[in-house]
Amino acid sequence: MIKSVVKAFRALELLDGAGKRGLGLGEVAQQMGLKAPSAHNLLATLVELGFAAQDTDTRNYSLGERAGRLGRQRHTVGLLAGAARPVLDDLGRRLGETVLLALYRARRRHTLLTVESEQALRVVAPSIVDDSFHSTATGRMMLALLPVAERQALMGEIGPPDVGWPEAQRPGALELRLKEIRSAGAVILHRRAAHTIAIAVPLLIPGSSAVAALGCYYPSARSQEGREETVLLALRDAAEAIALRFEAASPPPTPHQGQRRGRTGLVREH
Repeated sequence: MIKSVVKAFRALELLDGAGKRGLGLGEVAQQMGLKAPSAHNLLATLVELGFAAQDTDTRNYSLGERAGRLGRQRHTVGLLAGAARPVLDDLGRRLGETVLLALYRARRRHTLLTVESEQALRVVAPSIVDDSFHSTATGRMMLALLPVAERQALMGEIGPPDVGWPEAQRPGALELRLKEIRSAGAVILHRRAAHTIAIAVPLLIPGSSAVAALGCYYPSARSQEGREETVLLALRDAAEAIALRFEAASPPPTPHQGQRRGRTGLVREH
């Protein structure tokens, strides 16, 4: 184990246990068996990173906003999974197709829940973590929902769209496509080589800045007139149901945290 990392987590555990009062430098040094200068350097680093905070009056140290945000994110994921599971189970039964819930975390697409179709001919969508933001319907939906700065940082890691999304390859074309997706509130992706259709809609989580999407995947062989609109409507109904269940299971949000849910058109990707 890396000793400096172990010490950092030990310090965070101490600050977490101390609550709002926090701990003084001497208390942290004593409980960790460190000399005061070493404890000070460790705490100063945690403060600079946002994982710890120092009270200007008492000079005590407590958990910082960034540490608290990690805890809230974990709590949010747990609540979201609990709220979504029965809705996705019902959605999968009604549509007879594979449905999933994807969540954006740490610049990756996390497939949080999947309900696989029971039909012999079906699309398999395993629960995985990947960076498939350009090539999947839920990935494109979440990419469109990200704040600009975060999207730019993500693009710096995964690179521009490849030949699988030719409409977004030209300079400036990606932001145009994402704007269209935000306006439509949905993505319909025809994967002609794979003979599949994927549809995704945003999942707006009340009181949270988390970015998530619901998706449905099915073979092109089951495509028929009106099928895409039926699936789209079912996904939007499910997204609203999940948001309501999540809201009911969560503490009341502060006024500025409210998010509106609406219904719009659709964007087809070929």
